[in-house]
Amino acid sequence: MGKPVLPEEKQLMYDLYQELKSYTAVGKKLRRSPDTVSKYVKEVAKRKTLEQRHTKQLNETTTAIIHAVKQELGIDLTEPKNQ
Repeated sequence: MGKPVLPEEKQLMYDLYQELKSYTAVGKKLRRSPDTVSKYVKEVAKRKTLEQRHTKQLNETTTAIIHAVKQELGIDLTEPKNQ
């Protein structure tokens, strides 16, 4: 069993893979096997995808709430016209 992979190294693997496009090349730089690099690059990519999805959902929900509150308060929702 190899040494543990810290979260910072997982992120580094992901970042290097984005640059080098090769699990083998990243593995050589970090002295890790290509399989280890592949595992953690995919893990970080999945986390990033979920974070982006959650951020998008949060933004959509926030916009809907703001719209509902403005509507309830009778605030004009039309876009201001440039003069």
